[in-house]
Amino acid sequence: MMDLAAIKPQTVSVEIIHPGTGRKTGLVMEVTNLDTPEARKVQRRQTDKVIKKGHKRLTSVEIEDNRIELFSAAVVGWEWKDGAAWGGKKLELTPENVANVLSTTWVRKQVEEAIDDEAGFFTS
Repeated sequence: MMDLAAIKPQTVSVEIIHPGTGRKTGLVMEVTNLDTPEARKVQRRQTDKVIKKGHKRLTSVEIEDNRIELFSAAVVGWEWKDGAAWGGKKLELTPENVANVLSTTWVRKQVEEAIDDEAGFFTS
C-alpha cells in the first residue's frame, strides 16, 4: 500500500551556470518547491495585494518584484564555492541577499526552471 500522505518533496541543488560559457559559477542554491508554508504565505500575501487593488492592474515592476519575492522564499540555502562571490563577497543567506541575487535575470531563470520541475523534488 502506498501512503500518499507520506509523499513529501525534498530540496534540490541548483548549480548556477554562466549563461555565456555554460560553466559552473561556483554558486549552488538549495531550493524547495512552492508548496512550502513559506512560499504559500508569500503567494497568499501577493494574492491579497492584487485583490485589494481591485480593477487596477499590476505594473511590470510589481510583477517582477513578486516573482523575485516568491522565488526568494524557495531558496533555503546556498554555497559559494571555487572563488564564487557577489560584488567581491560570499554573501550570507538573508532574504535581502537572496532577492538581490535573484534580481539578476539569468540566475532567476535557472532557479525558476528547477522550481518548475516538480518531479525533481520527488526523487524517491
